[in-house]
Amino acid sequence: MNLEKMKPTYKAITKDVMEVLMHAGCIIDETRPVDNGTQIRLADGCTVTCYDTGRFNVQGKNQEGPRAALQDAFPETCMTTRERRLFRQRLLEYSDSTEAKG
Repeated sequence: MNLEKMKPTYKAITKDVMEVLMHAGCIIDETRPVDNGTQIRLADGCTVTCYDTGRFNVQGKNQEGPRAALQDAFPETCMTTRERRLFRQRLLEYSDSTEAKG
């Protein structure tokens, strides 16, 4: 797999996240590259890290506004670790129950 061809896709993800944040009224203070992605620091103390996989993580102070905006724009990628665990657990329980029935 040629990763160089994929780089613009990663940059597009970060750009889309930044547009959603700005549209939600967030003030972007700084962006910087980090391992496997880009970190976006907001003026209110919130940090959003966009990973090369297409996922992102919201952390720090005043997360509610940015998290809500990103969840509305990208509902499938904005889950907390706990939410992902619960989702996987429910998915496994569901698949186990359908296998038992059928």
